[in-house]
Amino acid sequence: MAGLGQMGEVTGTTLEARGTATAQNVVVQVSAPDDQQRTAEVYAPAGVTAAPTPGDRTVALPIGQGGRIVIAVHNYKIEVPVEPGEVKIYSTDATGEEIKSSIYLKTDGSIEVDAAAGEGTVTVTADTAVVNANMTELGGNTKSLVTHAELDQALQQLVTALSGHTHPAPGGATSPPPPFTLNIASAESTKVTTG
Repeated sequence: MAGLGQMGEVTGTTLEARGTATAQNVVVQVSAPDDQQRTAEVYAPAGVTAAPTPGDRTVALPIGQGGRIVIAVHNYKIEVPVEPGEVKIYSTDATGEEIKSSIYLKTDGSIEVDAAAGEGTVTVTADTAVVNANMTELGGNTKSLVTHAELDQALQQLVTALSGHTHPAPGGATSPPPPFTLNIASAESTKVTTG
């Protein structure tokens, strides 16, 4: 083998525990330039796991007695345009030919999350999810939401106005309607709140 690293092409991907590992990791089968099939564990920064697709290119380093680890993988089947300074994290279909979802960190400070080209689902699991924004759009910006406290206040003012309402009639004004109340407490959402 010339040089330290060796290029190769992924022919298969599995999850398995290798050597003395106590947990499974991504392992790739790689076709090396010398036409030999080799198996190597994929190493990545802590907290990042990705399963390469067939045809992805790899850079592998030898370790120990005949062992190898893959330290980098690149998918040449799709273009991922980014400007200098930007980062895009994405997943593909099983062939590696189509981006399925992505997180795009842009140089203007904005972040785009695209789930299945706009047809997927984004799931956030937390005790509390906080969005601090001057404006939040849910499914577009053509309708406005009403908060419970303000709606309740307006409705109670309407009840007060109606309770004292009379009509002029021959022989004097009509009497006000019987007292009534309007309670919307059961409509208050405790799952979605605002400040």
